[in-house]
Amino acid sequence: MPTRKSRILLVEDDRLAQKVASMILQQLNCVVDIVDHGIAALALLDKNKYHLIFMDLGLPGLDGFTLTKTIRQFKDHRKRQVPIIALTAHLEEAYRKKGFEAGLTDFLEKPLTLRRAQAMYDQYVLKQL
Repeated sequence: MPTRKSRILLVEDDRLAQKVASMILQQLNCVVDIVDHGIAALALLDKNKYHLIFMDLGLPGLDGFTLTKTIRQFKDHRKRQVPIIALTAHLEEAYRKKGFEAGLTDFLEKPLTLRRAQAMYDQYVLKQL
C-alpha cells in the first residue's frame, strides 16, 4: 500500500452509509471528506484535489447524475478526469447507460464493502499515486 494517502470524496446522504464507507476507506489509508448533498460537493471540489469520488445517485436536490455532469464541466476536472464511482442499488442496464452518459467512470453496488472498495482503489487510485 502506498505511504502517501489518497484523498477521497464521499457524496452520500445516508448517515449510516457515511460512517461505514468512511471506516472502510480509512482502512485503505485514505483521507475521506464526506458531504451529504451536491452543493457541498461542488464547494469541496473547488478547494481540493481528489483521487476518487464515490457518488450516491439518489441524492436530494441535485441528484448524482446531474452532479456528475456538473463536475465533468469544471475546467480543472476536464484536464484530469477524477474517477467518479456510483454507489447504488440500481445496476440495471438503462440506469448504467444514463450514468455513463452523465460521465460516471464505474458502478459499485451498495453496500460498500472492503473488498469492493479495495477493487476500485486498486483500479483507479493506485496509478495516480
